[in-house]
Amino acid sequence: MLKWICIINLMSVLIAKDKWYDGNLKGIDEISIAMNLKGVENELWKNKILTFVELGFSEADLRLNKDAPMPKLIVDIYIVQSAANPISSYMISISIYNYTVSESEYFKSMADSTITKKFMTNRIYEEEVVGQTSSETIYVEMEKVIISLIQQFMNQWYTDNPLSQF
Repeated sequence: MLKWICIINLMSVLIAKDKWYDGNLKGIDEISIAMNLKGVENELWKNKILTFVELGFSEADLRLNKDAPMPKLIVDIYIVQSAANPISSYMISISIYNYTVSESEYFKSMADSTITKKFMTNRIYEEEVVGQTSSETIYVEMEKVIISLIQQFMNQWYTDNPLSQF
């Protein structure tokens, strides 16, 4: 009996190892961008980060459409700095939101052959990094993290859209 419990636990861990957002980026070919920056009032740095994000997407076939409501890439950056403390903390999150329909509404609309209007907004992708660094190097460290988050997103996007590589 204990042997079967161990095997079932091992199988459940092996099955659950996939990322929850695998396949969610399939078919997305354009997005809009929004940025939330809390903890710093440096507009020049905010524009620099927005340019980093736009340049990261320019190398792929993923178009930026500022007028499209969804899907939307939201870059959240939170910084905690203190003059008394030499260590600063930050949290950077990159999320993609898109319209979705619940499974029950989808099947109900298929049975009625009507198009449902009950769309929801859901997060279909997210990566987040929390870190600490010295106050002098916080901007450089955060730029490195943002670049790595964009690369992780692009890798997932190419995994979900393999024909876009050619």
